[in-house]
Order: sequence, then structure tokens, then C-alpha cells
Amino acid sequence: MPRAEAQYPGHTKKDDEKKVVEPRAISVLEWVGEPGKPSSGRIIPITVFVGGEYQDGGLYLAQPAPLAVESDTLYELERAGAPQGTFDVAGGQNIAGAWFGFGQWKPLAPPKPPKKLTPSKVPPKVVQDNDPDRPHFKGGDDGKNAGNTTPPASDPDKPTIHRKPDSGGSDSNASGSSGGSGSGSTTASNDPDKPTLHRRTDSGSGTASAGGGTAPDDPDRPHLKKHSATSDNAASSDDEGGAVTTANEADPDRPKLSRGKPASTEKPLEAAKLSGIPPNVQQMTAVSDATVREPHTFSYQWPSPDQVVKMQAAVEALAIKAVLANGAAPTAQIPAASTTPTPPRITSRSGPRSTLAHQVAPKPPPVMLTDKDFRAYELSYNGGATLVFTAKAEVGPNNAGVTLEKFVTIIAQPDFNGDPQVRFQSVTDKAHLDITPQMRFVDAVDTDGDNRAELIFELRHSADRQFAIYRLHGTRAEQAFATGSLPYLASGGSETKAN
Repeated sequence: MPRAEAQYPGHTKKDDEKKVVEPRAISVLEWVGEPGKPSSGRIIPITVFVGGEYQDGGLYLAQPAPLAVESDTLYELERAGAPQGTFDVAGGQNIAGAWFGFGQWKPLAPPKPPKKLTPSKVPPKVVQDNDPDRPHFKGGDDGKNAGNTTPPASDPDKPTIHRKPDSGGSDSNASGSSGGSGSGSTTASNDPDKPTLHRRTDSGSGTASAGGGTAPDDPDRPHLKKHSATSDNAASSDDEGGAVTTANEADPDRPKLSRGKPASTEKPLEAAKLSGIPPNVQQMTAVSDATVREPHTFSYQWPSPDQVVKMQAAVEALAIKAVLANGAAPTAQIPAASTTPTPPRITSRSGPRSTLAHQVAPKPPPVMLTDKDFRAYELSYNGGATLVFTAKAEVGPNNAGVTLEKFVTIIAQPDFNGDPQVRFQSVTDKAHLDITPQMRFVDAVDTDGDNRAELIFELRHSADRQFAIYRLHGTRAEQAFATGSLPYLASGGSETKAN
């Protein structure tokens, strides 16, 4: 009879045992006014990290509003990973083809004052070493206790060791400690002194499963923590991306982000909406995730304040070098050749060539940096410092008396000698924003939940803007994700240019 053989495929997990990866939404809060009490503000969805990939937060699961600005979504506000409060999204609105979220900012609750310790009403008592009630062990008859005829079991102060009830009935101490007759028939659960473990009671059926405990309604459905009762009862299915008959119909397979309390009124929300890009607009990162994570601060702790000043000066020197290398004096700003006299050519007739044919290099124009923003982060555990510097550079005046205005961005990391090394640099001006946008740094945030932070920048073009995520790989920083186009729009639909 032929023998049937099959290859062992290895251990496989069932679908209901696979770990469900929850979506992690990253957005940027823009506001005007005092932090915690803004006069107006909005949430700009950046990305939703799900399935190991970045999805555009302004488009992911739009029905018609995307998941990142769905009503009752709760965001945790952060600065370099440190909590700054929460933002409850009351609803999203489509403005010129881009979705924005509007809601209420709740500041971080102040820490509770430490409880005052009250003195005890019972004064302490000093116990001396010759206390007759002090428990002690009694040894064998070595001559010192020759007069002691009291049996050990009759001493009320002697500590005893409780033996197992099945160890035999001849020992009176074991019988007395177990509470039985010494025959060994008493079970261990009847021992009042035996420590016990409190088991968890199942909330569902009485039969325990192999994994222990009860599973959620749908283990494959991604969702975030909720605080509203209505969202907890939402139905789900095993298939993902089910068809929706209408735009307003709830999708049972739609993942849920962190849930907050719905807004009570619509009128205060309308008054608090931010439109356009005011000159004094402020930005902060916002994260919505169902997975409970410990706060992780990414700010770099400098050993001394002197090192901050020294490192910033070194990075500013790198920024000036990048500006001059970018072309501080374009040909359009140089006077025409007809108006510039040509220096006479010197020919070598006698003497060394180095003394007669030497030409002096042109002196570079002065560069002054303004609107400087210097920050340092530790993007990973023991990862060292990562330096981010942005500024506006005024170059000149040049030979024609023209002063150029440029925007420079530097990402650097110190080497073993403490000298910053450039990992990324960008230089542009207003005439080339369509090719190279102005980079405005937002913050460092863990975008994918791996306890390593990435850098978020706002990219301002001449007619629109984007938000981008940059990740450091070895000796360089690369763009990992960029959103779609976001318009410069003010109230009434008028366009607002970048500053």
C-alpha cells in the first residue's frame, strides 16, 4: 500500500488569534490666541498609520468626511512627546477640497496637590530587647535549657510552621496547624493560612476558552478607545471595506479613532473656526490612538547651557554656508557686462608666477539670519542629539545694492568630536517656492507607534502648502510621507498667501 506523506507547514495562528493593529492618526492643531483657550483653531489631518503604511489623513475612509476628522474623535496634544491636553473633534468641514476638523481644546488638568500627612494620635512605643512577649525560637537541650520542661507546642509565643495535611498524623503541631485530625484526609483548600490566588471571573459564558477571558466583538476590526456609549455598540464584520449605499450611512467595518464627548452646541463652534493663515498662527501635533502608551518625551537634555549656545552657533555657521553655496548673487542681480570695466590682463614676464599672477577671490556678501528656530531632540533611546534649525537669511547687499531674502533649513547630528554634521539642508527663496518650498518645522512625534520619533515639517509653496514626515536613516534624512495640496483660503474664499 503506498504511503501518503505531507510536508508540515509549521505552526499557524487562527484569524481570531492574530494581533489587530490599531490605526494611529497624526494631525496638526493650528490656533490663534492663548494656549488652552484659543480664540479660533482647527485640526489638519496629516496621516493615518495602519497596516504598516502611511495613509493620507485627509482621504482615508472618507464617507464623505475622512476618519481623522470624524465627529467625537479625541486627539491627545503633544509637544516633543509631552502631553499638553486633548482636542475633541465636533465635526469636519470640506474647504476648497481639503478637510479640516473643528472642536474644543481641553487643557491638561493640573496635578493634584500632595496629601498632607497628619500626625498619628497613638504615640509610638519603644520596645526593648528584654521584652518578655517577644517571639523567639527555642533550641534543643544543650545545657542552657535543662530546666525547661514545657513542651514546644504549649508555648503560645512560639512561631510554628504549618505543614501539609498529608504529611502524616503523628506530629501534633501539624495537626493543630492544619485544623484537622492528623490523618491526612483534610484537603489543602481547607487550610485557613494557605495563600490563595484570586482568579479572574469571565463576564460571558462559564466555559473558559483556551486563550483565557472573552474576546471583543470583532478582533479584526481596528478601533481606538471610545468614551461615548453609542460608539461602543457599533456592529462590525470580518470583511474589510464593505460597500456603503449612501454617504450618510454608517459603515459597520469602519475603524474608530479615540473617542471624546460630542459638542453640545454648534454656534460656539462656528465662531471658533480658524480660516486662512494668520501671521500669529501657532501649531502643535495631535495623536489619536486606541493603544495605551506611556508618555515618551523626545526633547534632548543638554549637559550644560553653554553647550546649547555653542552648538547653535555651529549650526548657524552651517546654515550660512548653505545659503552662500546656493547662490547668494544670481546673474539677474549682477550689473550688465557693458557697465562693468574689465580688469587688465597681467602677463608674466619676470619673477615667480605666484607673485605676479595671483588673483584675490571675491569676498562673499554678508548673511544675516532672522526668525531663527533652533531645537534639539533625542529621537530614540540613547540615540544622541538631532538638531533642527530654520531661519530667514538676508543676503547682501550685492554689487548692485540688492539684498536677497532666502529660507534655510538644516537637520544635523553631532559627531564623536561634538561637531554637527549635516543630514539634510534646504535653501530657497520666494521666486522658487514652486520648485523648492519653504520648510517650517512643526515638531518631533512618533508617527508609527514604534517609540522612535519622526520630524514633521510644513512645506509652503507659492499657491498651496503640504505637511511632510521626515525620517532619519543613517547619515541622511529622507521624506517618508507628504500630504496632498492644502489651499491658502480665508473666510469668504479669498486666497491667502504664505508669509
